[in-house]
Amino acid sequence: MEKLTTTMKEAIKDRIDNITKIAKDYKNIIDHDYQFIDGAEESTFYFKFNRAIKSELVKIENILDDINHVRNYIEIGPDFIDWADYYFQNNFNKIINREEAFESYKHSLPYNRYASLNIRIFIKKVKLWCQIKGHTYNPEEIMKLRSETERKRNEIRWKDEDIIGNTVSVYGFYIGNKEEDNQ
Repeated sequence: MEKLTTTMKEAIKDRIDNITKIAKDYKNIIDHDYQFIDGAEESTFYFKFNRAIKSELVKIENILDDINHVRNYIEIGPDFIDWADYYFQNNFNKIINREEAFESYKHSLPYNRYASLNIRIFIKKVKLWCQIKGHTYNPEEIMKLRSETERKRNEIRWKDEDIIGNTVSVYGFYIGNKEEDNQ
């Protein structure tokens, strides 16, 4: 990771150096009181300057996206990714019981690793996994059918009976699979 980060830092530094060089080149033209022939030439000059800077900024954004992707991957860890790939492979585009998924993940870990795990950390990992894999956590088209409270909390809730027969609230989430959505 350190080597990757160093490489990405160098790439960003190169892009910033390019932006600085472009800006200096254009500044030299402006500082020397270059007389534009007409408004069209001046407009073209600023258009090219703007395009050159934007091109370098897009390259920086792409590098930063790569850094965020790697950071997310490291944050959730390979154990979670392996578990999620397996667990969700047949659970796309349907409501998943949050507690059942959480228990399944906890049981996939040794005790010393899941003792500090809680539902909030688990949900954060699910959301990051969705980002990494290109899936959608609680897609907008599903959430707009839910209550206002559910939309604000970005969670799906329903009533069910426990083993004694008491009515309890059950929480879940929905993972939209882009591949299946596009078919």
